[in-house]
Amino acid sequence: MKKFYFFAVVSLTLLSCSNNVPKCDDPEILQTVIDLMREQDGMLKEWKFMGKNFEELELDLIKTNSIDKELNKCECEASIKNGPPFTKNPTILYEAQTNSNGDVIITTYPVNW
Repeated sequence: MKKFYFFAVVSLTLLSCSNNVPKCDDPEILQTVIDLMREQDGMLKEWKFMGKNFEELELDLIKTNSIDKELNKCECEASIKNGPPFTKNPTILYEAQTNSNGDVIITTYPVNW
């Protein structure tokens, strides 16, 4: 089984220069994660199979799994709302890291169904 990893660079205005670690629940980061999921058909095959519309895609239960202040990076996990009926909502793992230019690089990992 092939695994696909996708990333995007987002320019965010960070609140503090001394703390450049992005936050998992930042609205711009969440929107970028959703956009990356929508762009990659293979990532959400099951979603399409169920007849779901990608416009219904929302993230919920966002949590921070780890923070690395030295690397300005956080590892995150979120549940996909409106997932398959009668099952646990699928989750997605993603990372957000601030580079030296102040841009936030977002990497998403395959959805855990």
